[in-house]
Amino acid sequence: MINLSIYTDGSHIKGTIRAGFGACFISPITGKMIKYNERIEQEYFVKKYRTIVSNPTAELMAAVKVMQFAARYMPNHRITIVSDYVGVGKWITGGW
Repeated sequence: MINLSIYTDGSHIKGTIRAGFGACFISPITGKMIKYNERIEQEYFVKKYRTIVSNPTAELMAAVKVMQFAARYMPNHRITIVSDYVGVGKWITGGW
């Protein structure tokens, strides 16, 4: 099993509709940095989840996308999500 740390971050500019998230990791195969980022479309998000995007929401979306990606493309990897927001770890472990 391959251990892999994936670094995530999310952001929302308060008072605006601008929000997004990203993730990066070093490929265990090539040694190169892999980066991913995505804008969150506020209107779509509100329709789908019935809530507006906040900074914590963007942080959690980054973790969700990483878990979806890892489940699909890295089933034999042990993933550690590294985030600067404590709520991500609490959400993943069920403590929140």
